[in-house]
Amino acid sequence: MKYTIAGWVGRLMLLVLAAFLPLGCGSDDKEGGFAETDDYTPYESAPDDSVIITGEANYAGPTDVIPEEGTITVGGEQIDVSDAQFCNDPDAKMDVITVAGEVVDVICYPAPTEENITEVAATSGETELPQKANNTVLVFDENTDGEPVVGDVSVDGNNVAIYGNGPENTVIDGDLVISGNNARVRGVRVTGDVILDLNNVALIFCVVEGNVVVRQNNVTVAATDVYGNMEVEGNNAILVQNHVQGEWKIGGQAEFCDGNTAFDDEDDSLTVEEQEIGDALTCGK
Repeated sequence: MKYTIAGWVGRLMLLVLAAFLPLGCGSDDKEGGFAETDDYTPYESAPDDSVIITGEANYAGPTDVIPEEGTITVGGEQIDVSDAQFCNDPDAKMDVITVAGEVVDVICYPAPTEENITEVAATSGETELPQKANNTVLVFDENTDGEPVVGDVSVDGNNVAIYGNGPENTVIDGDLVISGNNARVRGVRVTGDVILDLNNVALIFCVVEGNVVVRQNNVTVAATDVYGNMEVEGNNAILVQNHVQGEWKIGGQAEFCDGNTAFDDEDDSLTVEEQEIGDALTCGK
């Protein structure tokens, strides 16, 4: 069975500058700075936390503090975010991706409201995913945690967001095919392949047991574990902090490439463990 998700809001415009207090990221005090963390951030906490993804680590912190100097401190390094454009809602969720001290991408998700959330309820067996209306984000009831959505999922509309509860909880048992522009997929596990067929798509904090195939341009893949191949045919890809077990095929011109590594799942646990991480993966020709 194949499920189709049509598009929601017109392109999420990254309109208004927002930045963060320049405090050390090693602190556990999220009221003032960024705490280093590998924890998954659920959508419902979107107004509270956003995540900075570097090639080395993730840092969680608040979204509503704006320093005059326009810098944040990550890993002891000052990062200029004065030119970065974020969501136009101060309560929006965002993932900020940096490479060598430069903000290279901001992935925006609208602030959660009763109107814009479409929820997959507790299920058993196959799940019928309805077509999405504008201004919605697909989320998953916590009762679905560990219960796979069985079958292929096709996203053929523009500006669709699929926001899972983390790859340990939200499982798509099939392929995920994105054939619409500006889709965002965060926090899911896909047992099959992920095919990214149109532009400006983001795949963040996911696990893909099959291959990831990028056929178009301006695609961001970050903090994702890929057990098959990573194949990038389009240009201007942003690839940060990914683990890839299969072949690393960067055929297009990657714009930013940082902190990607090979791994070997020796115990077949479908979990990337520190001792299984191997050599760095680069995008140079």
